[in-house]
Amino acid sequence: MKVTGTHHTGFVVSDMDKAIRFYRDVLGMDEARDPVVREATGPAISRIVGYADAKLRAAKLRTENDEHLLELVEYVNPPAGGPVSPTRRNDVGASHFGLVVDDIAGLHAKLVENGVRIAEVPSSGSSDDDLPEQKAYYVEDPDGNWVELVELPKDDS
Repeated sequence: MKVTGTHHTGFVVSDMDKAIRFYRDVLGMDEARDPVVREATGPAISRIVGYADAKLRAAKLRTENDEHLLELVEYVNPPAGGPVSPTRRNDVGASHFGLVVDDIAGLHAKLVENGVRIAEVPSSGSSDDDLPEQKAYYVEDPDGNWVELVELPKDDS
């Protein structure tokens, strides 16, 4: 037996509307279903998440070129716990969601305009780097989840 693929990455969020604005409206991800936000409740959901009488708001988004889903989950019952202490990217247990972007400089300007917390300016790559053509950097979503934005080298063929 083995793992045969990826399905989704999930983040618990404190405010679904803010999270959707960030991932859909700022980063440009697509809604993976209609309606984008659904109520999830009942015995099956309670078994999956491990909380009796669980009630969630859930949204699934994806990029236009990928089947991997980003699942956003807002707990209604039991109410969401407090925020996780801010993590550094090198803390054991810290995680991130990596996205390929087509114009990292243009997206950077949009992120700044929208007040997104940015860890550092986009790397520009140089001939001295191990990844000379790749540009990347980290930002935080509204709940402090790390998102890595990567612009891959252009294929000149």
